[in-house]
Amino acid sequence: MNTTLAPLLRHLRLLAGPHTLDSDTALLDRFAHRRDDVAFTDIMARHGPLVWRVCRRVLLDPGAAEDAFQATFLVLARRAGDIRQPSRLAGWLYGVALRVARQARRAGYRDRLRQAPLNGLEPVVSGGDPASEVSYRQLLDALDEEMECLPEVYRLPVLLCALEGLSQEEAAARLGWTPGSVKGRLERGRKQLHARLTKRGLTLAAALTAAAASRASAGAVAIALPCATARTALAAAAGSGAAGTGVSAGALALAESAEAGALLMKLKLIAGLLLAICLATGGGLILWAQAKQPPDPSEQAVPGLQAPPPLPRCVPPINVSRSP
Repeated sequence: MNTTLAPLLRHLRLLAGPHTLDSDTALLDRFAHRRDDVAFTDIMARHGPLVWRVCRRVLLDPGAAEDAFQATFLVLARRAGDIRQPSRLAGWLYGVALRVARQARRAGYRDRLRQAPLNGLEPVVSGGDPASEVSYRQLLDALDEEMECLPEVYRLPVLLCALEGLSQEEAAARLGWTPGSVKGRLERGRKQLHARLTKRGLTLAAALTAAAASRASAGAVAIALPCATARTALAAAAGSGAAGTGVSAGALALAESAEAGALLMKLKLIAGLLLAICLATGGGLILWAQAKQPPDPSEQAVPGLQAPPPLPRCVPPINVSRSP
């Protein structure tokens, strides 16, 4: 790991707690509209541990996790103005980090320690039955997959409170909700998540235990947040390339791949919406045209009356000539 990042990381760890009081909305607004480097650093200090843990548990190789971490914040630096709900920044970063890390894992990107245990954790969670033993990594993968399937209104409090360890009051301040709404949505989210994991033969308690162990292990390393500064992220986002910015070429490649995937997904959604509109419009025009056609009298039936019998065919008269 790059030891030159140590002073910055110590500074970020000092910032990460109660020292950063601005809301996510305020920080994102300052960065998106004024390119405030301090606001970006505060965002990294607040959400960097979440992003790092996601990248680290998906990617076994710390070097690959570093690149995925940097790529996630590069995407943020480039797309900060496109986030429609800034108060839900944690969920947005969680989703981007998952997609970037999975892309790196699918490509086998620098993942040389594929069979190693996760950050020194025990490799399996045992339920007493050897057939039911599930590795921590498989359990965390299942947890992330089911978390993505939750509605965002439930996913956010589960992410912040159950996975990240924030109190309900802290989550409410972060999201701009009332503590009561956080409590109710957290309970419903946990129930839905439990039901989804149960269908896989897993339990929510085991998944949250693995998440807590991963969180504690990630926080125990000497340098927990391999990241680029706001200045280097902005330089890379502006197209300066990897050279001279402190951002690796791998991180830039991952960020570009994530942005391309997001753009393709957006285009597919637009195309699907346009197709649905065309089909609905075409169907409406057909119904309108059918309604405008005059009814066929032969197909009209009068209730209670029987159709008259068909008329006999007209037989031409026989011309009988008289004899003279």
